[in-house]
Amino acid sequence: MAEFRGRGRDWDQWVLKMPRPHLLQSADWGALKERWGWTAARFKWTAAADATDSKPLAVAQVLMRRLGRLPLSMGYVARGPLVDDGGDASRWRRPLLDLAAWARQRGLLYLKMDPDVARDRTDLSATWRELGWRPSAEQIQFAHTMTSDLDADEVMMAGMHAKTRYNIGLAARRGVVVRDAGIAGIDAFLDLYGATGRRAGFGLRAPAYYRDLIEDFHRRGQCTVLLAEREGEPLAAVIPVVFGPTAWYLYGASGERGREHMPAFAAQWESLRWARDRGCRHYDWWGGPDPDDPADPLWGVARFKAGFGAVLTPQLGAWDLSTRPAAHALYRRLAAWRLERIVRGRMPTASRP
Repeated sequence: MAEFRGRGRDWDQWVLKMPRPHLLQSADWGALKERWGWTAARFKWTAAADATDSKPLAVAQVLMRRLGRLPLSMGYVARGPLVDDGGDASRWRRPLLDLAAWARQRGLLYLKMDPDVARDRTDLSATWRELGWRPSAEQIQFAHTMTSDLDADEVMMAGMHAKTRYNIGLAARRGVVVRDAGIAGIDAFLDLYGATGRRAGFGLRAPAYYRDLIEDFHRRGQCTVLLAEREGEPLAAVIPVVFGPTAWYLYGASGERGREHMPAFAAQWESLRWARDRGCRHYDWWGGPDPDDPADPLWGVARFKAGFGAVLTPQLGAWDLSTRPAAHALYRRLAAWRLERIVRGRMPTASRP
């Protein structure tokens, strides 16, 4: 394992060499999180210790933060590590053993990872258990997602449900127009997102966080604000973010007015086209329901996504490695108590990511 200390652009070149590069492993994502209370460390594994230009075997960006007011810290490998395993679970051993040793040396209470890996990789879950990792009760990101392939308009339209195609057409007939507002649309998005949070019952981060994220990635041509408007009034918004061959539907919002005009359908259709026109081949809808839980509240939103042809891709979810088991067990009890208060409605949850 070699700790990477170069420029962010150079780090991204390593990440983009991996089979499934993820936005949350990018240098810009790490830099964003460092401005909001985290610290980032980056590592790469190659076949030879001195191989500077060879294809990496694995990469991992680890985010670290204090656990509230406790004198303890945790590490989080967001949507990683990225391992080019070629279907061979044994290739995870070296990265995970090295990360565990590094976490113990740093005095972290525990490490969390949630690789972008399909749930049917039971060989991986067995290997992770053997190395001391356990499924986590705390999912920072959504455990599962939904994905679409991006193609020509007529191909994508053909893969949609008839009702979705109808609603996209209805929005146009009702005078809904989708505008690429860029950073000028941030305030309208924040107003709509606030209404969405109140309606759906989730808490919101500080407006400055969303502004920072959108402005930073927009500056690099990776993000925009798509506003669906009718007679000049913003009715819905979508925030897509691009990294490598994939675009992520990071945030969506709709107001209380004008929902009968189907602005969310128009905005989402334009988001798919926007991502495709920037060279993306895949669209990650950022969040899908648990296929084994019919009561999962994400099923409602999943029906909307499935209407566009999105396919549910269950994943292995988050896993934890306790580096100080007794202290971690106590912390988990405190976290469970806090979660119970959230569920009872005494404390707000935060929106992801």
